Amino acid sequence: MVKIPFFVALSTYFSFGLLFVFGQVRDFFRKIFDFFHSSNLQGYAPICSGQEDFIVRRLYHRVQDCFGRPISSAPNVRTSKVTRCLNLGSYNYLGFAAADEYCTPRVIETLNRFSPSTCSPRVDGGTTTLHKELEESVANFVGKPAAIVFGMGYATNTATLPVLIGKGGLIISDSLNHNSIINGARGSGATIRVFQHNTPSHLEEVLRQHIAEGQPRTHRPWKKIVVLVEGIYSMEGELCKLPEIVAVCKKYKAYVYLDEAHSIGAVGKTGKGVCELLGVDTADVDVMMGTFTKSFGSCGGYIAGSKELIQYLKYTSPAHLYATSISPPAAQQIISSIKVILGEDGSGRGAEKLARIRENSNFFRSELQKMGFEVIGDYDSPVISIMLYNPAKIPAFSRECLKQNVAVVMSGFPAVPLLLSRARICISACHTKEDLLKALEGYAPICSGQEDFYVRRYYHRIQDCFGRPISSAPDVWFDIVHRYSNDNNKTMKRTSKVTRCLNLGSYNYLGFAAADEYCTPRVIETLNRFSPSTCSPRVDGGTTTLHKELEESVANFVGKPAAIVFGMGYATNAATLPVLIGKGGLIVSDSLNHSSIINGARGSGATIRVFQHNTPSHLEEVLRQHIAEGQPRTHRPWKKIVVLVEGIYSMEGELCKLPEIVAVCKKYKAYVYLDEAHSIGAVGQTGKGVCELLGVDTADVDVMMGTFTKSFGSCGGYIAGSKELIQYLQHTSPAHLYATSISPPAAQQIISSIKVILGEDGSGRGAEKLARIRENSNFFRSELQKMGFEVIGDYDSPVISIMLYNPAKIPAFSRECLKQNVAVVMSAFPAVPLLLSRARICISACHTKEDLLKALEVISQVGDLIGIKYSLAGSNKQHQEQGPKKLD
Repeated sequence: MVKIPFFVALSTYFSFGLLFVFGQVRDFFRKIFDFFHSSNLQGYAPICSGQEDFIVRRLYHRVQDCFGRPISSAPNVRTSKVTRCLNLGSYNYLGFAAADEYCTPRVIETLNRFSPSTCSPRVDGGTTTLHKELEESVANFVGKPAAIVFGMGYATNTATLPVLIGKGGLIISDSLNHNSIINGARGSGATIRVFQHNTPSHLEEVLRQHIAEGQPRTHRPWKKIVVLVEGIYSMEGELCKLPEIVAVCKKYKAYVYLDEAHSIGAVGKTGKGVCELLGVDTADVDVMMGTFTKSFGSCGGYIAGSKELIQYLKYTSPAHLYATSISPPAAQQIISSIKVILGEDGSGRGAEKLARIRENSNFFRSELQKMGFEVIGDYDSPVISIMLYNPAKIPAFSRECLKQNVAVVMSGFPAVPLLLSRARICISACHTKEDLLKALEGYAPICSGQEDFYVRRYYHRIQDCFGRPISSAPDVWFDIVHRYSNDNNKTMKRTSKVTRCLNLGSYNYLGFAAADEYCTPRVIETLNRFSPSTCSPRVDGGTTTLHKELEESVANFVGKPAAIVFGMGYATNAATLPVLIGKGGLIVSDSLNHSSIINGARGSGATIRVFQHNTPSHLEEVLRQHIAEGQPRTHRPWKKIVVLVEGIYSMEGELCKLPEIVAVCKKYKAYVYLDEAHSIGAVGQTGKGVCELLGVDTADVDVMMGTFTKSFGSCGGYIAGSKELIQYLQHTSPAHLYATSISPPAAQQIISSIKVILGEDGSGRGAEKLARIRENSNFFRSELQKMGFEVIGDYDSPVISIMLYNPAKIPAFSRECLKQNVAVVMSAFPAVPLLLSRARICISACHTKEDLLKALEVISQVGDLIGIKYSLAGSNKQHQEQGPKKLD
């Protein structure tokens, strides 16, 4: 624990007091003189309000130049009007974020062979042979039987914890755990208790007390107990006291969940993390989590554990089921870097890197201490924090270092406690002695419940219909790898045989997931200039000139004053909603909203109410009732009301009734939060989404969210809104503050695809793509209805769902289509209600008429075979009259 000198604490409080008083005075005069120029809508609660908003406006803006400085090169040892600086901020522990003689050529080869993005979740055509190889490599590297990988490190925690433990469970979390662990624990519904940072004796005390007391009110035994710790604590640089914590957990039958985001690859004789460093058997750690954004120079995260645990997560984790899978080039970067670390590249560079980072870290820490700095953390840790205490010292320290061409990361409130401001140094294996000298100058079954039963007794029977690996880009035609099972589908094994199939499953709406004549050369150029990953969050050296350009492009494209981008689409909702609204707020959510919206709403602490799907009249009824009643128990007015809807509902293919919903929200002074994951780029005359398609002014939609994984052939997501909203999110969103920024090549892919859509590439291909996807979607929907299939959704939507109802028809439909080289995605419980199983077709602008006719022929034959043409020929006459008669 850090002990703060009395005088330092007193002066720090005094500094904050002055800033607070002057801030309040400025706010008072602002209310008087700027009343008629306020950006807040009259009658609405401010969308940015509370303590965090005050800190942003009156404290953070004074030192904003010290955070999120954009870079225009790879986050190498030195970053490249542009100033070449010594980089002490990026989490580039082993130096893989820069071009590497072994990794980079293989990443470029993968980019040419596959694409920048799979454009789909793992279960919906987003699994390539690389993903399987990566999971095997990770499991072998960390010493666990199996592993599962995700597209974003932050979301690995936030999406995993809620499915590992729920109500009736007990989470005991270290008091200094990362924000992603905190949000994941909150979203789980379990009881949460905290133990003093890195203090096994207090952990034992907490365990003993709460095991004796049992669950609140009922005092029943806990269903499950999980202890959450980190390998290296990212703000302190301290190593976890893992041997002692494991011993306590064994004694009390509690599971150990270890977050190795900053330790895997960086510590241990062969880079295998704190277990190797501290001599802990990996079998004693039940769940091992880590990220690829630090030591491996890529993006994403993993969970490693028993085969049963990983199979369970593959069926229940929303980051696996609904989030786009990790980019193939990013996967190749990780595979290659692991080979270098293990010496499988034929060189000894991996061992040299590990020795160098250990030597550099210990040398730098020792020299700082000799100079009289108060340094926290442990030897061998590459994270070194220099205590400043007083926040007034943050800008002085940062600016003076920058003057001498040394770039450091500053950490202040609320990322750290009020009195514990610090400069955080991240050491790299690529730092030379000269670089450093210059810097010195200047446990119950872990898988249990209904979902586990469903996995074991139902899902395994039809597992071959989901998550089929592909070995090519997710283009119109792609290669599916054959699999077989020797244990009734419990485990699937790959063969060397592949089949070329028509792709009706990927969200490759405009065809950008394949190699593109305009986009691909620019992506490769960016990969060579920057790197596969920034290895850092936006505020800690993870902002490049590309990120700034991307945000400007997105804001202009969607018609909003400003935008902020994130590295994962799923986390855009899950991380944004908890900072937009909290306790005392009311969320009114469509009953069929996406899992990411549901998890984000749950994590906010706001009261949640649901309205009937796409029914504005019921939305008005819910709003009227709850505005009249006010907050539960106190009946006070709601602090804020936010209505959550989607542009196109991903399981139904239905367009949001946005004009009517906006009218209701205006009437009741509720904010509109619109998720355009499946609509942006895919609908509207110029691809600008449902607002353009339905004639809604974007000024009437307060928060516009979207993803880059569908129409743009990349990864990540965005929030667009007012400048005040975006500035607020830049200071409060955990996906901006703590998650690694979007990969530079992925950012370039989005920028380039937007230019193609808008015709700024000098061709008319964008307009052609938009016209083609609209024609293809409407033609395919119309023909299916004529055949007698029960099809849900709206015309112009590229998502077309064929209702099967009976889950027993899922394997028959999927397997029969595959026999005729047509690949479709099946949707079943729990992704959809138990009785509403369906086949979900995703149409692309790149599908030709011949492709669609072949698909229709196959689907019609399979429909006759298994008896799913539920609609009579005459019942669809009205739909046929509305829909197009032929494809031109």
